[in-house]
Amino acid sequence: MNTIKPTRFADEMYPDAAALRRAFNDPHQMFGPYIYMPVVNSGENATALRAEKLIASYKKDRYAGVIPYYPSEAESRPFETGYEESLRAIYDACAAYGLKSAY
Repeated sequence: MNTIKPTRFADEMYPDAAALRRAFNDPHQMFGPYIYMPVVNSGENATALRAEKLIASYKKDRYAGVIPYYPSEAESRPFETGYEESLRAIYDACAAYGLKSAY
């Protein structure tokens, strides 16, 4: 019989703030904060044009990954022209800098 092992949460593995902070600063980044990254499909602020620079700065700031999203007030929408290009730029930059991506 196969049993499902429960997922351990960071607070169970690292009961104090100092231990959790050390885990976040671990170069292997088993745990770490994720940052929301706005996706813009077109114009001079297009994510595809600046993804690598943004991801590099997130890596420098010790984020473990990014979560791409579309701001409600933005003109860009999912599945418009440039959608795949923008997401591919994010994922390629994440792979190049060793960050993870999430939804």
